[in-house]
Amino acid sequence: GKHTFSMADADGEKQRTVSITRSNMTEWKWLDRAAALILAFLEGARNHGLFIEQVLWRSNPNCPLLQEQGSHIVDTMNEYQAQLIAEAVVKKESPPWDRVSFLDWRSAYVVKHPSQCKGAVHYRKDG
Repeated sequence: GKHTFSMADADGEKQRTVSITRSNMTEWKWLDRAAALILAFLEGARNHGLFIEQVLWRSNPNCPLLQEQGSHIVDTMNEYQAQLIAEAVVKKESPPWDRVSFLDWRSAYVVKHPSQCKGAVHYRKDG
């Protein structure tokens, strides 16, 4: 799917239209960047004498829920990121995905009211 958003800068002067699609994520090489992040973490740990057996990547729930907090963009990006990570973990074709487990909080915890979010991006302990 394609999600198109209209946004204004902080002063409300410049209007921009942003389209986010799954193919954008590929064009931006998001999954490659995520892999590079994990590999850099593993290398840094190894350089300090630590061996990491397993990496856990978790998806984000649908916070923020309010549009003025950016929900329309953040939630869309989080959804595509969760899909890409889940697919990479299932395929386990190449490092680091062969050492990553995926915890899908998006599907397990669905926010239905803004009070369930703490700030703009996290859910509350009691949620």
